[in-house]
Amino acid sequence: MTPWYSSPLADGGYDIADYRAIDPNFGDLSEAESLISEALG
Repeated sequence: MTPWYSSPLADGGYDIADYRAIDPNFGDLSEAESLISEALG
């Protein structure tokens, strides 16, 4: 899985600006929780 946190994109997205905010391009927290839940079965 690639980084999904908000980033200034100075390092390919690996330089995280906020460890508590998902980048809106990847959805929101509820979508992330759903993805993780489905992946774990």
